[in-house]
Amino acid sequence: MKTDQYLRVVIADDQPLIRSGLEAFLMIFGEMRLVGEAQDGKEVLELCDLVEPDVVLMDVDMPRMGGMEATRQIGKRWPKIKVVLLGDSKEPGVVQASLDAGAALYLTKDIAANDLDQAIHKIFEHLR
Repeated sequence: MKTDQYLRVVIADDQPLIRSGLEAFLMIFGEMRLVGEAQDGKEVLELCDLVEPDVVLMDVDMPRMGGMEATRQIGKRWPKIKVVLLGDSKEPGVVQASLDAGAALYLTKDIAANDLDQAIHKIFEHLR
């Protein structure tokens, strides 16, 4: 975790309502700070270069560049950034493809806010 004790988070989803919901989630759980929002994978890569987040909460399906391809590129360029892919599918093949792309986690969008908070913090437990 960064020395300021906050997890720096980028949110990426092509749907403004989803981005707003995730932003509200971050406001509830005080150890996380939103440092950028993106509508697609290409914007995520630009943001990672500018703001160096700890974690990216990213939709699997987005225009221009989807979440899995963006995750692969993040892993190559910024291996310390953790990606949590969010999707609608519960199919094991989608989950495995997400992990194979380099995601730290794949979660379905129907996850409860408390469970999402716990999942993100489990990623960073070893940094405390």
